[in-house]
Amino acid sequence: MRFQKTVFLMALMLLLSSFSYAAPVAGKVRSALGDVSRQKKNQSTWSTLRVGAKVFQTDKVKTGQESELVLGLPDGSIITIEEHSEVELSELFEENGAYKTSIDIQSGRLSFAAQKQEKKTASFSFKTGTAVAAIRGTEGVISSKPFFAGLRNGKLEVQDNKSKKSISIGAGQTTIAGDSLIVLELASSGDKDFAKRLAAILNDTTQAVNQLIENLKSEDQKFQKELKDAKAKINCNLEALPDTIHDESVTAKGKCSAGISATLHGEAISFKADGSFEMVIPLDSAGSGLKKFQMRCKSDALEVACGTFETYYLPKNEIPKAEFRVNTPTALKVCNNGIQIQGHYRTSDSSATLFVKAGNYKSGNLMILADDKNHSFTEKIIPTDKNGLWNISEVSVEFNSRDLSEKKTIAVQIDKTCKEVNTVVPTIQFDSYDSLRCSASLQVKNVQGDIAILTESKDGVAYAENALTKDKQVKIKLAPSSHDYEFVVQDQASNKASVKKTLGCYPSKRFTIKVDGNEKESLRIPPPPKGIADQIQKTLHFKIQLQDNNPTDLYKVVVKKNGKIILQETLDQIQSLDYMIPVEIKRNALNQFDIEVLHKSGVTAKAHKIYEVR
Repeated sequence: MRFQKTVFLMALMLLLSSFSYAAPVAGKVRSALGDVSRQKKNQSTWSTLRVGAKVFQTDKVKTGQESELVLGLPDGSIITIEEHSEVELSELFEENGAYKTSIDIQSGRLSFAAQKQEKKTASFSFKTGTAVAAIRGTEGVISSKPFFAGLRNGKLEVQDNKSKKSISIGAGQTTIAGDSLIVLELASSGDKDFAKRLAAILNDTTQAVNQLIENLKSEDQKFQKELKDAKAKINCNLEALPDTIHDESVTAKGKCSAGISATLHGEAISFKADGSFEMVIPLDSAGSGLKKFQMRCKSDALEVACGTFETYYLPKNEIPKAEFRVNTPTALKVCNNGIQIQGHYRTSDSSATLFVKAGNYKSGNLMILADDKNHSFTEKIIPTDKNGLWNISEVSVEFNSRDLSEKKTIAVQIDKTCKEVNTVVPTIQFDSYDSLRCSASLQVKNVQGDIAILTESKDGVAYAENALTKDKQVKIKLAPSSHDYEFVVQDQASNKASVKKTLGCYPSKRFTIKVDGNEKESLRIPPPPKGIADQIQKTLHFKIQLQDNNPTDLYKVVVKKNGKIILQETLDQIQSLDYMIPVEIKRNALNQFDIEVLHKSGVTAKAHKIYEVR
């Protein structure tokens, strides 16, 4: 009893496993015109097919006169069954994510736009009484009686049922049945309107093969001219679809010239008055991969290709989890080489973003591809005083996708002693100078955010240092008298600037002039003998009495005799404060000497000396 129960459970598990391995799926009627019906397996009756109905594996479908059925398959492919046709969906199932489709064309013809599947195990094939054809991501036409197959694009492998020989045709080629399969180069290959004419020619069994081929080529040229004229009357502008979609439908938008009719993915488009349209295309949980949705416009009774919508479909349950890594150490000391941020990411989200941020800096989106493959990224930031980034303390790397949002932070320590970082040279200039108050003012700039040392030197000897952390006006106290000053400002990277100037300190203080003897002095000198010149020589002696006894404090010394200048010295000419000036005295005349001394502070001292000769 236990053995039988175990066998039953194992059989049940195998049965369930087989169901999950090859699950039956359904096609969906997207358009049905005229007499279109379906017969279920093991049934003799036919039932009408309407838009939205599902068609399953082993179902047969047939169309009547001037009828047409457009069937959407689960992988996103479109099959259009033309009039007077009967087909059977021999296989229509999904196996481990790969769709298996096999269609037996028992009579008539059909056109197809097969989506290219990502999985190599997926297959799509047709069977006729003459040959078996296998396709993969192909658009074209195939007919059973008469047999032919033509491609607008892609490739098709055809095997003759009798000889078992295979041929391959590509875009712009058509194969027909003769003694063996014949391949023709026809520009109209795969066009369903041209297929009607091709079938009519091949149905004439009275003609030799060579004549049939000539007729087909002639009809191809004629059809191409008609097609060109029809295309010239059609103008459509289509909005591009997103690169990748995850929903089970997508909305196609566009605008065409007025007065035309069109189908998109097998369904008729409803145009607005201005020619614009908006149409939802369901994907019916189609397998992942590149999806192309053909748009066909009708002009002059011909259908012409007037656009293709293209996107990559990845179902939500297949979206791989994103990955984000930063390889840069979490703490950095930054000098000459700047900040190097490196890492890698993986995502399938085309709207994902990856930014590096630091202070007021933000990189562009470093995302390159969203193909679920590892991609490296790198970003270099050069922090300088010019861009203000030398004050940052951290750099952040932010990754955001639909299934992963993450932020990495890297601590940075900027070395402001590096010249590549500390690029702005400080400046220094005199702002004002007052010799009476013994002060000067300097403007030191380009120090903001830095540390600069201001060194003050007098007569070649440094006497003061001050540390500055911002732009500042600096007051300087001058030493008495005149000195040679130099002021040097130097930042942390040894960038420096200097200014030199001779400055004087002359406070406003009174001083005196001391003249030897009395202010008025009488001389008793007898006249000389006759014949001797009456010349009297004296020495005018005076001292300038300054507090610091420094002659460089004086601006001018002037001595006048009776109002006429007999001595004048200025600035560097003044070498002493003790003057002894030889002067000539005249008898019985005015001998008045006026002494005037101008200090650099602007203070003036005066003295007088008068000589009388009796």
